Amino acid sequence: MQSMESDSVVKVRESQNVSLTCKATGNPKPSIIWRKQDGQPLPIDTNTNQIIESVESEVLHLTEVSRMAIGYYVCIASNQINPSIRRNIYLEVEFPPTITVPNKMVLSYVRHNITLECITESNPKAQHFWMDSLGNQIIDLNKSNKYSVKTVDTNGFKTLETPENMFAFQITDWEP
Repeated sequence: MQSMESDSVVKVRESQNVSLTCKATGNPKPSIIWRKQDGQPLPIDTNTNQIIESVESEVLHLTEVSRMAIGYYVCIASNQINPSIRRNIYLEVEFPPTITVPNKMVLSYVRHNITLECITESNPKAQHFWMDSLGNQIIDLNKSNKYSVKTVDTNGFKTLETPENMFAFQITDWEP
């Protein structure tokens, strides 16, 4: 086999279609097989329960891509003359933020700490901020005597602590 071409990163918005292309030259003409690197089935048609492990084609068509399709796709070119050639293509699926709030009501006594948990998922990574009960953005919580913020990226938790007031926050989903 003489050569092989492919893009290394392909970006697509969630729910849109995307085509991954992998071309190879050689004599005899090589065939191309697509697989997911992690061994999961290819997300060819999400409307059926059909499990597809691999596809033989220069172009891999994915329809209505979901965030579950994120990952590496491997195209393998072979023409019965060893060695075969492999290329990895990373599919990055972009989607807007979603917010999950496990506890919508949190109560606290004076001088007790509370944790407000707000789990977000997005790609690219979202910017996070807190708003007070009047809808005003709390600008710099770390410069306040009442609040401190801790962001834990791995789980999306944000922690607010207060030493002075007894209060109740109600967290609701918010879209700008």
